[in-house]
Amino acid sequence: MNNEMQYKNKTYSEFGTALSNYAQTVAAARAGDTAWTHVVDICSQLPLTQMAVWEDMIRNEYCALIDRLPKKIWQLSSSRPRVFSYLDVMSWNGYRREHALNQLSKHQPSKPVLNAFLFYLVLRRLNDWVPEVREAAKRCVLALAQTSDSSIVADAVAMALLRRVWWLRADEDHLNLLLCVVRQPQIAHALKHKITTSPTGPMASVLSHLGRVALFDNDLPNIAATAIQPVVRARAYRYLFEKRMCWVVGYEREQRTAHHFCKQPMRAVIDEREITVTQSFSSLFHQSSRDRSVIVRRIAAEFLVRRYSELGPHARAFAEQLTADRCSDIAERGRYVLKKLDTEG
Repeated sequence: MNNEMQYKNKTYSEFGTALSNYAQTVAAARAGDTAWTHVVDICSQLPLTQMAVWEDMIRNEYCALIDRLPKKIWQLSSSRPRVFSYLDVMSWNGYRREHALNQLSKHQPSKPVLNAFLFYLVLRRLNDWVPEVREAAKRCVLALAQTSDSSIVADAVAMALLRRVWWLRADEDHLNLLLCVVRQPQIAHALKHKITTSPTGPMASVLSHLGRVALFDNDLPNIAATAIQPVVRARAYRYLFEKRMCWVVGYEREQRTAHHFCKQPMRAVIDEREITVTQSFSSLFHQSSRDRSVIVRRIAAEFLVRRYSELGPHARAFAEQLTADRCSDIAERGRYVLKKLDTEG
């Protein structure tokens, strides 16, 4: 724990120092390529899950410092406009945020986004509290997505889809914008590669949110068979068994007559879409029941209990296979199906 805290403190310190140095370079109107490269290098190592923390640091260490630092007299009277960077989309001033986004859109494809952190900064402006900034962010996202590396765009869009349910200012047009970006072939391929090869991260939830569009329907069998994370394989098998994809569209408070310490728990609102599955139930069960992960084999056992009648004469053999599983709850489901078969005779 001490090593983790030391690493976090070191990261905060390095990021704050890099932002301050770059702000001083911009305020002094000097060539800031070295300072900006240092900022980009550190940004590429920051986790996107703590974006609110990094945004506050950018506002306090960069945007506020630029306003406080004294300007040269020739700068005050100069007609040469200041070049805005990705960090300026976090300015306290809405006009500056809008102008920075418009400049970033104008300079594409000469200056593509350099990492997922910077692209995610722009994506989060889709939830800005100023409508004009949200519109500028839409134009900027489209421009960046067309000219930037597909893996960078995929990383940022995946995180945006996860956080989208909490963006109360973003409307359906902004969601459609994200889905439009996802539909681009090179980005879709990068997302599929990320889902199947990432050893950590909420890839199962990303797969669920991508179920809004029929983009990975034909790839579900391959994802179920080859994904590194067991929870991703289990989620893909569940979608194939149920012939539908489900995702969270938002959260609402449960209404209760008795208030428990004035707390109302949140309930997820689920939407779904039917999919066409060409693989037979017996084939799906055969693959999932032999998976190396107990998480996936539990899915197979669950659907054997629910749909053993569809297997016909093969149901007993599959049930006996489950009874030999080293996981006790899976073996119990196998014994339950055997009892049902014996009862039905």
